[in-house]
Amino acid sequence: MILISLIVPDLATKAFFDPNRCEIYDEGNSSYDPEDPESSEYSFITIVFISDVPIYVSYTMNGPDEYHLISARKAEKHEVKEFYIQGKGSFG
Repeated sequence: MILISLIVPDLATKAFFDPNRCEIYDEGNSSYDPEDPESSEYSFITIVFISDVPIYVSYTMNGPDEYHLISARKAEKHEVKEFYIQGKGSFG
C-alpha cells in the first residue's frame, strides 16, 4: 500500500506538470456568482500515472499559476477509466 498522504505535495506537483495528465473541470464542486465573479471558485480534477500508479488530484486555482490542493490519492478504477476515455492513455 502506498502512503500517499505522506508525499502528497510531491505527487501533486508532478501531476500538475505532467503533459499526459487528464484534466477535468469539476462542475459539481465549482461555484459561480454572477453578481460577484471574483468570489467564484473553479474546481478541477487531474488524473495522472506516476511510477505506474494512477493518481487522482483535486484542486482549485487561486490565480493563473497558483494551485490550491484539495486532495490527492490513488485513483479508483472508474477514475482510471475516465483517463482512457479522455484519450490520455492506451491499453497497449
